Amino acid sequence: MKNVSIFCTALSALVLATLLFGSAFADVTISETTYEGRPQFVVRTPTATYYLDRAAGGFSRLLDREGNDWIAFHRNPLKEFPESAAAGYRGIPNLLFGSQNPDAGSGHPGFDQCTSHQQGRQSIVVNTQSQRWRWRWDFEDDHVTLSVLQTPPDIPYWFLYEGPVGGQWSPKTHFFGTDQGGPQRDMPANSNQLFGNWKWAYFGDDSTPRVLLVAQQEGDTLPDTLWYLGNEARGIESQDGMLVFGFGRGPGTQPLLTGNHRFRLAFVESPNGFQHANVSAVADQWLASDTWQLYADDAWRGPTPAQGRDWPDGQCFFQRYWFQMGEQFNNPSVNGRFRVNDPYVATHPTFHSRSEPKGNGMLTIPVQHSLRNIEAARLYLELWGGHPHSHNRRVSINGRSTYPIHNADDNHCTHIYEEIPILITDLVQGPNALQFAVDGEHTFWGHFIVEEAAIDVLLPTTSPQVQELDLSSPPQVSVDATETEQWLLSLDVSEQAATRIQAVHYFARYEGYDENGDGSRWDWHGMTKRKVPVGHLGSSTTYPFSCSWDVSMLAAQSDVAIRAIIEFQS
Repeated sequence: MKNVSIFCTALSALVLATLLFGSAFADVTISETTYEGRPQFVVRTPTATYYLDRAAGGFSRLLDREGNDWIAFHRNPLKEFPESAAAGYRGIPNLLFGSQNPDAGSGHPGFDQCTSHQQGRQSIVVNTQSQRWRWRWDFEDDHVTLSVLQTPPDIPYWFLYEGPVGGQWSPKTHFFGTDQGGPQRDMPANSNQLFGNWKWAYFGDDSTPRVLLVAQQEGDTLPDTLWYLGNEARGIESQDGMLVFGFGRGPGTQPLLTGNHRFRLAFVESPNGFQHANVSAVADQWLASDTWQLYADDAWRGPTPAQGRDWPDGQCFFQRYWFQMGEQFNNPSVNGRFRVNDPYVATHPTFHSRSEPKGNGMLTIPVQHSLRNIEAARLYLELWGGHPHSHNRRVSINGRSTYPIHNADDNHCTHIYEEIPILITDLVQGPNALQFAVDGEHTFWGHFIVEEAAIDVLLPTTSPQVQELDLSSPPQVSVDATETEQWLLSLDVSEQAATRIQAVHYFARYEGYDENGDGSRWDWHGMTKRKVPVGHLGSSTTYPFSCSWDVSMLAAQSDVAIRAIIEFQS
């Protein structure tokens, strides 16, 4: 038997689904995708598109209006000098570095050191797994601001831009400038790096009608740096490479910044030809603006961040509270199913007298945990997705926040299985009122059906429910893959702990058929149907909780992962 580094999740009820959660504010939209095989937030604005590597907390791509990628991170090679100048070295802000830094790699795409989650409608908060560092990205129509909110006192950092200016490696057509003058066409290289002390800097290429401007709000006397790194020994003459720019990066690859700092970056358009004075005016306006203070103030009076920690993809413990139909649960049945109708059906000349339109779209789910003793919360939904022509599915919790419900295809009658992160402070200890709504066309009765709904609360390992399990070591999934097309899965867990296990359900992440209809072929496959898992690898209720996975129909691929969802007796 081969033990593999897999994900095990311990809980008192089932959980499964794929996170698809996006929102919009003004002309800023946040959604999710993958890039280079890694989960990403995609932030689209009128002037730029940002890809944020969720496990790293930094940008892997930065696309201008014409689709040029000014970062173009690639996983391979990740950290080989100088080859990675065309691949894994690239990114923004690449904050943490150093062999003596346990959080090294945080902020740098390609490294699994962080958790990132959306906060509000236009921000993303990043925490390192050590909980020693925290920063926030705030996106506007024409710029993005990075606020470093929490740092340990003993570890310095830097802010870097590393990527191909204008989307191409062409130092001879690149130029740059700073608050001390420009544009300059020098080509400093690794052997003669340029150092200075700058408030802001910009980078451009003759072929693009814009420059990338970066600024640091808090002034200092620390050295900053700028130079070009090719991916071959011949330096500037290499076939590929990147610009290296750093606030607080000193000679000898030394991070120098400490404490909380704020940085801003944006494309500054120059359709009528580049002018240093125009960029300088934008930068000076930035530094004089009081909007910096808005981003720096973390004024939330409840949990920080308000959503709690990012839901772990690895081992965690949580309690699931299911919706239950019936008068005794404060959920009276209208016609046996929980339907959510568009507003026009109640007065529709044909349908108004039927029983379905009498449903008000509200249900309650009890949560018994103290909200001060949970680490995160989310809503799990099992829906019949709705009639064609219905749209804008949404749910509000206790009259507080409203969350969109994603549907991969509004033109067909589909099913939806979704996990939606919710603010801890949207909940109450006791019955929680969930108000669902949907819009439709005036001439068509559109509705969707909530088959099942549940609220999940993430428990700390110190909670009494977790301590009662008395797990001396975390359960691990064992995989015997000696048979080419049959993998035998089982759970490595003590027999004593196994007596508390009610069921084990195995799931896999791979490229395959999109059976849950979320629009993604590479994700965790499976869902529930009336609370029972389907479309997964299989389940077992008997020690050692074995399951056989037939992989004969899978295409050859890497990065396949398996996790066990363990249901403990309450």
